Parts: sequence; C-alpha cells; structure tokens
Amino acid sequence: MAGSILELLKRDHVRALELMKEIESAKSVEEGSLAFDRLSKLLTAHTAAEVDIFYPAIQTEENELQVEQAYDVHDGVAEMLDTMQQMNFESTEFKAMLHQLRDAFVAHSQEEEDQMFATARQIFSEEELIALGAESQMVKDDEMDAVSTEQY
Repeated sequence: MAGSILELLKRDHVRALELMKEIESAKSVEEGSLAFDRLSKLLTAHTAAEVDIFYPAIQTEENELQVEQAYDVHDGVAEMLDTMQQMNFESTEFKAMLHQLRDAFVAHSQEEEDQMFATARQIFSEEELIALGAESQMVKDDEMDAVSTEQY
C-alpha cells in the first residue's frame, strides 16, 4: 500500500535529494550517469503524480497562484533535466545545472511540504489522503513504465 499522498510525495523528495548527492559524489561517469537516470525517472514520475492528482485536488481560489507557480517549477525542472541529458556528465556546465536543479527542488519541496501539505490536511481526511496516495502511486507506476519503454 502506498500510504497517504503526503507520505508518497515526501518519500520522493527525500529520494531525489539522495540521488542528487549520489550524482555529486559519483566516482565514475557510469555511476553518476546511472544515478542521474534514476533521478530523471523519479522526478518525471513524481511530477506526473503531482500534476495529475495532487495539485488539482488541493487547488482552491486562495492558493491558485501558488499552485500555478508549482506547475511552472515542474516545467522548469523538466527543461533542466532535458538539457542535462544532453550534457557531458563531467562538465562544469552539468555540475552547475545540477546545483541549480537541487536549489530549485529544495525550495519547491520545502514550500510544498510546509504550505500545500497543510492545505491537503485541512481539506481531506486521512482516508482520502490514502486514496489519493493510491491514485498517485498508479500514476507514478504508469509513468515509470512509459519512461522505461521510451528508452529502449
């Protein structure tokens, strides 16, 4: 069972930061490239869950601007990932963009956990959050399958 949507998203946030650290500390191009591939897949699936399930569920008139900004952050992250996939892993440019990605991700996830999670707890019961978690896990699984299929 996936647990609540908040637990699922928080786990993704933690895992993404772990993968960024793995990329930074990679001892070989292959090790770093594999960690980046896992990060890219995770963030793609995570974005799908947030964009398809979480944001529409919590959007209200009061937080409409905040949710729209979250969509924009996801668009920016997707663009960074696409650009980074074309770069030399060992280049200064790649490392600088990874730093930008991490900074944007940390700021976004902190805002999400502090503000949007609080909104979700006010709107939904624990059972509803668990149901949203199950929906989100299905979206993530479908996206992971699609990403894996596209690469071969």
